[in-house]
Amino acid sequence: MELQKWHGDKPLSYWVKQTDVEQRIVKGRDVVLTQEAHNPWVRSYRDPFGQRLISLDVAELETGGASTLHRQLHESTMLILSGQGHTIANGKQYSWGPGDALQVPLFMWHQHVNTGKEPVRYLRFGTVPFYHYLGLYRAEQLQPPDKGLHDPRVHDAPLGEVVLIQRKNWQPSTDVHRFIEGYHGAGAGDKGMKTKIGGGFGPSLVDPGYASAMHRHWDEAIIYILEGKGFTTINEERYEWEAGDFLCVPLLFWHRHHVTGNQATIYLRHTSSRFSKYLGIWIITLRPEIPLEEVHKLAGDYTPF
Repeated sequence: MELQKWHGDKPLSYWVKQTDVEQRIVKGRDVVLTQEAHNPWVRSYRDPFGQRLISLDVAELETGGASTLHRQLHESTMLILSGQGHTIANGKQYSWGPGDALQVPLFMWHQHVNTGKEPVRYLRFGTVPFYHYLGLYRAEQLQPPDKGLHDPRVHDAPLGEVVLIQRKNWQPSTDVHRFIEGYHGAGAGDKGMKTKIGGGFGPSLVDPGYASAMHRHWDEAIIYILEGKGFTTINEERYEWEAGDFLCVPLLFWHRHHVTGNQATIYLRHTSSRFSKYLGIWIITLRPEIPLEEVHKLAGDYTPF
């Protein structure tokens, strides 16, 4: 059984430099998947936002295919957008389908398998930049074990347990701190996800016509639009979005989300808030009295901290 190691396809200097990238949105129509060097059945798109702690990628596992048996030293949650299959982790099988979310703990051997009749498309909520920044990032893959998944070398004691949340068991969460009025769902969608940096998928449901209060927070955020359409203002810039788009909100930038159209919006929030809370530095500032046309009064204002 041959073990191969690599430290990502980018050096640490790349991740540090990318923190200066000013891109705030990626349109779903512009996402181009490319072949992964270590996974011949997998194509992916890596987000270009250059956050220091979190990342959100989209990947596709070809029909009839399977990923390599692998493990990585970063937190990771996958959310299935389409397709059917299962993941084998430490010799156990976890079946999933559209809307299901699976979290595999740090450094646990696992393999994704497509058992359906179409490609599996999924999101990867990760903390790759954080581990790159610390110089700790590590990923390994194995050739097929000699004794299959019963080979003791693919059973280890990683940090945590596998968490599978089926779509029927999660609902978009209430966002009472940020949305001015209206019904926004109930229940924490990523309840049970045990992470220290990020890795959850924080779903929120917002009715059409509603907008959040002007706010900012001490954490990075990447948002994936699952359903609906609208726009977000980040400082003085406006970004239109719809289903399939990615949006990046940097640390402490003033922003406000607006839902337009005739249907409710469901978006998935991937943030580093758990890390900030773990350090005891997380904070959110709400300014609901600031109208959109006066956001310029807040741009660049970091003095409250």
